[in-house]
Amino acid sequence: MFSRTKSVAVLTKAFTVAALGTVAMFGVNSGIASAGGTGNTVNNCYGVYFNTDWNQNCGAGGASQAGWYYSTGDCTGSADKNVSRNRAKGNATSVDGPDCAFQVINVRTTYGG
Repeated sequence: MFSRTKSVAVLTKAFTVAALGTVAMFGVNSGIASAGGTGNTVNNCYGVYFNTDWNQNCGAGGASQAGWYYSTGDCTGSADKNVSRNRAKGNATSVDGPDCAFQVINVRTTYGG
């Protein structure tokens, strides 16, 4: 037979386990990157940026024109970072740009043919 104190202890333990499970499932996702934004689009290719990381991407179907694509991560508090890629028509490979020291606030992409 359970005493009243034992019943309260069991209920408290059950509540704590449930609360921790909820926090783990919904509340703690600070390690998950989410896009801060996207830059301009050139021939279906564009830059996408997060906190200090950014990439040169192309949408579904890849680059609509073959040639050189130049992207510049606009960094705050440090020099801007660049990446260039010679893409074949249809290339949709994501290219990781060099990280900024503090924050990326935009990615500009140009096409060089």
